[in-house]
Amino acid sequence: LWEAPQFADFAPLRPLTSDVPFAQNVAISTARMLSFALLEQVNTYTHKTPDFMLSSALDYRKGSFASQVHSWQATFDANAIVFTTHPFRPPLQSLVWSEDTETGSYWTGEASMPRTAQHQNVAVHIYAPQYPPTNSFPATFFRYERYTHAYFPQDHFDEVTQRPASSQGTWTFGRNDGGYVALYSYRPVEWISYDPTLYATNGMVLPFDLRANGGPNNVWVVECARAQDWPSFAAFQDAVAAAEIAVTPLGVVGRFNTAFDVAYASPSQGLVTFGWNSSLTVAGSEVPQSDFPRFDNPFSQTEFNTQQASIEHEGFGLEIDLVTTTRQPFAP
Repeated sequence: LWEAPQFADFAPLRPLTSDVPFAQNVAISTARMLSFALLEQVNTYTHKTPDFMLSSALDYRKGSFASQVHSWQATFDANAIVFTTHPFRPPLQSLVWSEDTETGSYWTGEASMPRTAQHQNVAVHIYAPQYPPTNSFPATFFRYERYTHAYFPQDHFDEVTQRPASSQGTWTFGRNDGGYVALYSYRPVEWISYDPTLYATNGMVLPFDLRANGGPNNVWVVECARAQDWPSFAAFQDAVAAAEIAVTPLGVVGRFNTAFDVAYASPSQGLVTFGWNSSLTVAGSEVPQSDFPRFDNPFSQTEFNTQQASIEHEGFGLEIDLVTTTRQPFAP
């Protein structure tokens, strides 16, 4: 692995491995940075309707650097999507979007993972990086920008507006056909424009980068809705913008960056509370964010620690058995 090009940035660490106790102490103290490539269990949650889909990776490595991950996304069609990231570096000046590499960049991966919770159409994402924004040799690879941002492609929504929250913060609203989205940022936001002769914009004309300045720690809240459940898009905006939302700084957690507690009076779910160290509650009841079945959806209900699974829809399906290594299709 030390010879692989993917690890070239970490080659200076190799001499440290000769002293095993010292290397172990270094690994423990820098786990928020160095553990990014280790595969771990992650609980994923998706709420899907005919008009939108909201998906999250729940409470996964909060405050840690992570490569080749996507922490959450609201999806309305192939192009109308919304998500946030904490950038690893400034945007790449290139006309080829794919040159923005997977190992931590402006749009891909996360310089720090948020602590995320979701219940149906509402999700809360709390960013608070737990390592320094710059590091000395041999950890100079690890760094991050002092802001978070959202991808919100205005060209692919029928309407996009912004409203101040009931207290501090800003709501950005979008409508795509019968789907609505409201995205809250605790920190002030601004649209970033790109010169299409210098930066890849994928043909988009309106700004698509919504940056929250003021620090790498922030709270983003997202609520999605369907047009059929509201009198109008304006009524949805009015209800969300008027909803009480309180973000409480907790002081510095660990040694780096203030984290937050959040209380949001969602028009659709009631009072939603969540924090850096506290559980998700909805309308006064705790909502678990882990220990789910392996699959729990209309097509399969499969317990987590089992070797058998059944996947079925309208009488057609598969019986899968990993013990006997068999896969048996069935039909009406």
